Amino acid sequence: MLSIIVKFADIPIQIIGKSKADLSFLRIKYSDYLIYKCTTETAKVYLIKARKYQIIKKSKIFLLYSPIIRDNFAKFNIYLRRIFLYLINRNNGFILHASSILKNNSAYIFCGPAGAGKSTIRKLFPDCISLGDDSALMRKIDDKYYLFGSPFYQTSNISYPNSRIKNKHVYIIHKSNKIRLKDLNFPDNLKNLLQNSFLSFIGDMKEEKEHLIQTVFDFCKSNKLNSLWFIQNKTILDILEKNT
Repeated sequence: MLSIIVKFADIPIQIIGKSKADLSFLRIKYSDYLIYKCTTETAKVYLIKARKYQIIKKSKIFLLYSPIIRDNFAKFNIYLRRIFLYLINRNNGFILHASSILKNNSAYIFCGPAGAGKSTIRKLFPDCISLGDDSALMRKIDDKYYLFGSPFYQTSNISYPNSRIKNKHVYIIHKSNKIRLKDLNFPDNLKNLLQNSFLSFIGDMKEEKEHLIQTVFDFCKSNKLNSLWFIQNKTILDILEKNT
């Protein structure tokens, strides 16, 4: 058996399989997230050739059934993301349906359902680094929440930089004909984040939901959200910087 080790949001995952071609392909696709030594226990994902995609969890390992990976990498990426969702939701983290922009060492995270304008805002600032256009990987480490780069190919079909930055600003976005900000109270913070967080649908769903609620509740205690009504104008970030 052959293997590679990747680290997503500081969670190591060993991907194991028989196909040298598949693993070499994944080595290229996840090149920024590869690690060559790991001193902690890794989650193990065994790749098994099959005609249809399927995930089976057995104890501490995952069996990922898939066709030839390089022939349909986008689909494989979705299934590997589900496994990672299972892991991050049980390791003090969660994934928001959100895009992000980094400016002046601050992370601006724009959260909302499909069509809310997440990619629209990101595209307004092509010179700013983004860590994801559809998913924001959030995880608590040493009592601080960080935004991590996403390895998962999203609407722009690229893997984002492997980096992390301390979270500061989360906005629930709405398209409008003017720019307006509104503070959200704790119940609204919790409700909006839970509505825009992903679940893996692997294993015990009750347990996963309990982990997610606990983590998001903890996040909301130390991180305030705002509602943001925006227009397609580059003044958005200037206004947000002045209001933080």
